[in-house]
Amino acid sequence: MNKNFIISIKYLLLSTLIFGLLYTFLITGIGNVLFKHKATGSIIRSNGTVLGSALIAQKFSDPKFFWGRPSAGGYETIPSSASNYGATSKDLKKNIDDRFNELKKFYPELTIESTPPELLLASGSGLDPDINPQTAIFQIDRIMKVRALPVDKKETLVDLVKKHTNKKLVNVLELNLDLERLLNGKQL
Repeated sequence: MNKNFIISIKYLLLSTLIFGLLYTFLITGIGNVLFKHKATGSIIRSNGTVLGSALIAQKFSDPKFFWGRPSAGGYETIPSSASNYGATSKDLKKNIDDRFNELKKFYPELTIESTPPELLLASGSGLDPDINPQTAIFQIDRIMKVRALPVDKKETLVDLVKKHTNKKLVNVLELNLDLERLLNGKQL
């Protein structure tokens, strides 16, 4: 056998061992020690039941909850993607019109210009778990109406959004879980 070929095979095996296995285990171990919650997927549990991940959007379509951004991929993690529709796409316009008409059921006075874009446009990955605080606050009136909450609860819900605002974003799953705890007085 050629001497260079044997050296190449040894280098391949050594590189695979170092960079494929040892490095992977080292980084995974460091991540689990220093950033356990993030390294394990930021799983949200309640009473031992997995409710979701703070890193991946879940679909909330019930009007009594805060809604996140629409997902072109149906909130599925495997084919996560954007629609890739261009600004002149008829399909994009139809999706926006459909989402806007759904919102109009709860906000009859709504105009397309006054609608938070996050409720009309799908996220790039289809899995963005966060919305901006203004979009969350926009939804409070709908939630109060559907849940038949008294007007004096509005400030409580605004405070709840503020409590969950982190780096100018609100995690929809965490916000909805806290909303349920607050209004039902129970742990989920």
